[in-house]
This record gives sequence, C-alpha cells and structure tokens, in this order.
Amino acid sequence: MNNNMINFDEYIRQGEPQQREKGYAWQTAIGLQAVDGLKPSDYLIETARKDIEGEITIDEAEQLIKSYYQSKQARTPEDDGMHEADTASTNIRRLLTEKTFAFTLVGLTSIHRRIFDGVFKFAGQIRDYNITKKSGYCVVIRCCMFPHPTFAMRSNTTWNKNAGSTIPKWTGMD
Repeated sequence: MNNNMINFDEYIRQGEPQQREKGYAWQTAIGLQAVDGLKPSDYLIETARKDIEGEITIDEAEQLIKSYYQSKQARTPEDDGMHEADTASTNIRRLLTEKTFAFTLVGLTSIHRRIFDGVFKFAGQIRDYNITKKSGYCVVIRCCMFPHPTFAMRSNTTWNKNAGSTIPKWTGMD
C-alpha cells in the first residue's frame, strides 16, 4: 500500500470542520496501528474516506469492515494483521470523535475495551502476564496507561525486549 493513500492531510488542512476532525481521527487511529507494525487494508482506507466525506456514518463504516472480513473465504497471516488494524482503527476513530473522556482506571479500561473489542478476547481487562508483541512497543504504551501509584510495578524486571524480559505482576491487583 502506498503511504500517500493513508494520508488524510488534505481533509485536515482544507476540509470542513467535521472533515478535519474525522480526518485527524482516522490518521491518528491508523498511525497507532503502525506502532505495532500493522497496516490497514485498502478497504479500510476507502471506507475511512467515505466516512470523512460524510457518505457513511461511523456505524456504517464499522459494519462494512465487519462484513468485509466475514465474507473473506481464505485468510492469510497478513489478513489477520489487517483485520486487527482495521477493527482497532475504526474503534479508535469512534472514540477520538466523542466528546467525553475519563482519565481514571475505569475510564482507561473502558477505552481499552472499546478499542480492542472484536480484536482480542481480553479487551478491557487488566492482565498480569506478558503482553509483549513482536515490536515490544506496546509494553510501554499499555503499562503507562495506569500511572496511579496503586498500580506501580515491582522494580526487579528489565524492560529490554531483546533480553526476553517479562512484564511483572502488577501490585495492587491481587
């Protein structure tokens, strides 16, 4: 996929206010997937553009993405990665354009559930086991989501992904 296809700058710079907001949300959502080494499908990009242009709603976009993957006869590992990226991107786009946000443990776990609903069965659950992915970057992002001292980690673990370190059990969650 050509990187220019996922660039929504034209909407962010020159679009109507609602197009700017949606363009920014989609660009951010897709960019967050790139952190994990995931790439969206061409179908998601086309669907996002329709949402930005006001041709469809976010509910319709979500349903189109679900139907797209349900209708696929054969699936490759690349399809699985795109499915994760497309589903999470759609969920993030919805979340970023909502007007409410709570920076609390309940609020953050709710956000996690809403982003990864349909992607992971543990969406929105606090886990005390290794959640490192191939890139190793999600460890830092997900651990930093819970800054409250109650959830401080034991300090005897190294964060070197190449050393094969694991995420320690969170204190305060026993």
